[in-house]
Amino acid sequence: MKKNIGIIGGGNIGTAVAIELTHKKYNVFLCTSHPDKFKNPLVLIDEDFKTTLSENIYSISSSYDYMFKNCNIIIVTMPSNVFNSLNKTLMENHVKNKTFIILPGTGGSEFVFKDLILQNNNIIGLQRVPAVYRLKEYGKIATISGRKKDGLYACSMPKLKQEYVIMLIENLFGLHCQILPNYLNVTLTPSNPILHTTRLYCLFSKHNKDFAYKRNPYFYRDWDLESSKMLIACNNELMKIKDVLNNLDLSYVKSLLVHYESTDEESLTNKISSIKSLSDIKSPMIENGEFFQVDWSSRYFTADFPQGLIIIKSICLLCNISTPNIDKVIFWYQKMAEKEYFISDSKFGKDIKECNIPQNYGINDLEELIAYYK
Repeated sequence: MKKNIGIIGGGNIGTAVAIELTHKKYNVFLCTSHPDKFKNPLVLIDEDFKTTLSENIYSISSSYDYMFKNCNIIIVTMPSNVFNSLNKTLMENHVKNKTFIILPGTGGSEFVFKDLILQNNNIIGLQRVPAVYRLKEYGKIATISGRKKDGLYACSMPKLKQEYVIMLIENLFGLHCQILPNYLNVTLTPSNPILHTTRLYCLFSKHNKDFAYKRNPYFYRDWDLESSKMLIACNNELMKIKDVLNNLDLSYVKSLLVHYESTDEESLTNKISSIKSLSDIKSPMIENGEFFQVDWSSRYFTADFPQGLIIIKSICLLCNISTPNIDKVIFWYQKMAEKEYFISDSKFGKDIKECNIPQNYGINDLEELIAYYK
């Protein structure tokens, strides 16, 4: 008998995972805001195994209600900047007794979905996505490559039986799963919140918001020493959290130098610029005639700054950690976005309410932060 599984979001991750799970004989209920743009069968090009899958997704709809009626396990693949609107929808639908898998679990999901947890639901956050998923043609063709060879790391809130989480994640994604000691190991993962934001700063901070560039650089393939220098500086500020919160097990919050098996700026630059599965990804820009302009609506900006780097900054504030490099990146972005997240390096601005930071959910000192994750 086939098992039902829901997927929220029909973008890069949602489309590819829907095809993979359909191939594994799941009845996939794909919930997307544009079901009319999808046409079965959907195609997944697997660049790791040099194969192509063509599958008919069981249900493609914009109806949350239909998915909730049929699925107890739901994978959330939407970017973190829409977590709040999603949570509102879930609460309005009085969703109970479901397990939500957040891909990835960063972005303050443990705060946003707090009321959902109180309604007898569970969330499982993955530290990183299982692979690199890209859309080749929206609603029709996706690709998968660069599967995580060292497996996946997950944590649940409230804590579920480890055996159940491991079995569930391994069955779904076909990769070894290890359980993290607490959800803060997910939140402090420095991939998108640090890597994306520092790279964007180095790419675009030298010119004004509407500057016309002659080319659109490859985000990873054209990685340079300047980007590595800022990445390492911000990464080091994040790592200081581990020293302050030494009574919490944060052993799975790895420095990006460790993650990329690098020792300095030069080796990090060589490593990132040579990652094959990321080599074709361009920077978030829009072509405008003969020129390119920054796409400020890209999730690289709208998710990774307010629901990524600013969350890390807010935890640094609770830990009384100085972050001059992170501040430099944030203050540049908020100027470009015409936002006021911070008035100074230690004082919040009027737009901080838009961010999924612990302070917006009643956590205002170090003791409360530690208690929340214990």
